[in-house]
Amino acid sequence: MATAGQARGVVIANAGRWNWDAALDISALEAVAAVNSCPADHPTDDEILGLVNDSTGVLITKEIPVSADLIGRLPDSVRLLVEAGTGFNNIDMAAAKAKGLTVCNVPAYSQEVVSHLVITFVLNHSCSLVEQQKLITAG
Repeated sequence: MATAGQARGVVIANAGRWNWDAALDISALEAVAAVNSCPADHPTDDEILGLVNDSTGVLITKEIPVSADLIGRLPDSVRLLVEAGTGFNNIDMAAAKAKGLTVCNVPAYSQEVVSHLVITFVLNHSCSLVEQQKLITAG
């Protein structure tokens, strides 16, 4: 339960997956809310629901399916569903809307990395690097 001066609780549904992003620091979040985390990369709905309670206001996920069934089983205290990345393709948006949940993502997530990848592809195609690598591998 959130203490005085803290926002409603936050549940991070699959905190283990966050380690792929160099173990994100959530200390600022912990300073303003009670945070429960599931260490599994791909938790079951029941594992997620085991962390959620009537003081949970926010559910944060990262690249895992959030089904209509899971959304329907969330307590009414959950008002915000956050995809800690880009896109909403993993979230049943119709179910979230029907439940009155606000859904958001992080539109700037990975901008720098994606930009670097695009430049890498441009350079690769400008000098046929893949073809040269295949020739080297083939002897």
